[in-house]
Amino acid sequence: MNEQSVRCPICDTPARAGARFCTRCGADLAAALLQLPALPVAPSLPPGNDAPTVPREMTRPRSEAPTVAYPPPADGESVTLTGMQAIRQRALRQNSGTATHAGRVRSHNEDYVAKIDYSLDQSGAAEPMGLYIVADGMGGYKEGEKASRDSVRQAFRDFIEGHILQDLRAPTRKLAAVEGTSPVEETLRTLVVEANRLVHRKRQETGSNRGTTITALLIVGSKAAVANVGDSRTYLLRNGQLRQLTQDHSLVFSLFKSGQITEDEIYSHPQKNEIYRSLGEREDVKIDTQTLDIGAGDRLLLCSDGLWEMVRNDQIAAILGSAATPQAACDRLVATAFDNGGEDNISALAVYLE
Repeated sequence: MNEQSVRCPICDTPARAGARFCTRCGADLAAALLQLPALPVAPSLPPGNDAPTVPREMTRPRSEAPTVAYPPPADGESVTLTGMQAIRQRALRQNSGTATHAGRVRSHNEDYVAKIDYSLDQSGAAEPMGLYIVADGMGGYKEGEKASRDSVRQAFRDFIEGHILQDLRAPTRKLAAVEGTSPVEETLRTLVVEANRLVHRKRQETGSNRGTTITALLIVGSKAAVANVGDSRTYLLRNGQLRQLTQDHSLVFSLFKSGQITEDEIYSHPQKNEIYRSLGEREDVKIDTQTLDIGAGDRLLLCSDGLWEMVRNDQIAAILGSAATPQAACDRLVATAFDNGGEDNISALAVYLE
């Protein structure tokens, strides 16, 4: 590449001199520019003469996208893709946003929201990884806040030390799995088990009733794993259809599944706040996990019960589907829950896949 500034031949984004990859679409600028024909040097003409015509073989129709090898092929391998195919070939990009509020009734916020996402490779070929968690503390203000905060922090510490730091020291990412589960799912399960161990130990040491619900999402490339304990939820919006991925570990949800109450009655039942499973309650907690394939256009939402109890599914789908960014979606969801009553702490974490 020459030292003058260039534009990406795929998406036309300006690139600094010497840049190897496009910062927008990830195209290999060096490989792309090598395939572009050199423009002819216009000859000097006497005044009054018409400008020369560029020979037909040196022009490219505007509608024809340049071809580019993306990602760079291995030695001896020849791969040629059109511009739009090259963009589609890059790994899924994860965009996320968060919002949380104490609500109208409670003076303190016992919810805890955290996220981390990263990629080892700026070319677009590496699979980005992201961990997202919403935890709803229980046991009174101080105990509930500590339980939710400790579980999230412990999960993140394990994730960083056990996976991110290993990735930075090794050329490939390795995730362990047990028979019957995916590596992504088993990794997430291990993190939640460790979080439960910490909260349970603190509960035993202090003699308190601290505990927390948790819903967690781990994304590696086009694979996602979801885990939950309690009644914090994870939703998936795909092609305009909202699906609740998690099942609440609560009395009212059990009554709903058995057909004893309707879905609408979940929101008004006098025992709607009774849950039968949480982190810290037992040394060996049962964790619901699942693996799913994800793709561009999918939108995921993690939230505490303070949000979904105040915002019905059709409202969640409308907001999640219309908000241009995940941060805008979270802000609108929390504001709607607050306007609809705000009876509990309200938390939302949204992830858009592109």
